[in-house]
Amino acid sequence: ANIKSDTPEDAADLAEFLTGDGSANPNEGTDWAKLRIDSGLRDPVPVVTWELGNEVEWSDSAKRMPLAEYIDRCRKTIAAIRAVHPSATFAPHAATAPWAYKERFNEDWREWHRTILREIGSDISCLAFHPYYFGYPTSLIEEYLNVIRDDIKVITGSDRVKIYISEHGLWPSQLKGQPWQKTWHTTHALMGCLGTAQFINRMYTRPDIGLSTYHCFSAGPWGMVYRGKQTKKLYTTAITDMFRLYNAAVGSHVLAATVSGDWTNPAQGDLSLTVTAMETKDGMNLILVNRESATKRLLSFAFRESYDLVRTERLTAPAMQSFNSEQEKRVVVSRSEDGVTNFSSYEMPEKSIVALYLKKR
Repeated sequence: ANIKSDTPEDAADLAEFLTGDGSANPNEGTDWAKLRIDSGLRDPVPVVTWELGNEVEWSDSAKRMPLAEYIDRCRKTIAAIRAVHPSATFAPHAATAPWAYKERFNEDWREWHRTILREIGSDISCLAFHPYYFGYPTSLIEEYLNVIRDDIKVITGSDRVKIYISEHGLWPSQLKGQPWQKTWHTTHALMGCLGTAQFINRMYTRPDIGLSTYHCFSAGPWGMVYRGKQTKKLYTTAITDMFRLYNAAVGSHVLAATVSGDWTNPAQGDLSLTVTAMETKDGMNLILVNRESATKRLLSFAFRESYDLVRTERLTAPAMQSFNSEQEKRVVVSRSEDGVTNFSSYEMPEKSIVALYLKKR
């Protein structure tokens, strides 16, 4: 919901357009649900949650929305949408870029989300947060997530309110004396895929994370799809292949898994090896990420039951800076049918994301 320029009535109209079944026109005037149906989208859109505004307090001081005004607008928007869509859930945003808050505003970043939780915590299901990494290691990002998680429990009395990662991606560095665009490719180069995959693996281990969306489909440097400047044809970046690998391997539940060894401590800035374990109908899938550019890892597994390795998928590229372009696909996914019985060890290749498909014996 556009908190800045839309009115609560605008938000209600949007809710009616997206979620109405066409049997009623609750706000009278334009029958928005009928307009959607007549436009070719018969079924209501299953809105997961309504994010309330976007980084409204991150502008220069003169353009910042004060916290009291933001909360007031949230209250009115929530009421307007719920009048049309009673089961709607809502996610106001936590402070933007808290690592730079004190320097930019001379304020404690925590007061923004703490006040929101005190004032409208009972009306929301999530707090939206926008982490970017490498830049900062994922260990630092998790320190801020830990503060929000703990404040939710202290202020609301439970962990019902979850954290919604409504933007995330690798933050490209800027070379001295060079335009920032010179390094934009790193967001979707192999190094960007590995950084994002490590972040996803870490978020899968956290029960306080309820939702996540990647930033973004095609805009700025984080795109999954671009139109070639020369060919004018659409092409996909390696981030698309990374999500395809994850989507294929995602199971019904995330399983508890611990990792030990060098560069595996999530609280340390040198973390480079992570794992997500997923329960499946036939067994378990493991998604492994090794961000080391030249170091293989010999992994040993200790399972509660016995498994056979039936398939492997690997995403990698010749170099960390390799990226897909309209002319060439440099980041590739390879697949192999393995047939390894009583699987217990694996040599994890360098600079790779690997999905291991395991079948219970």
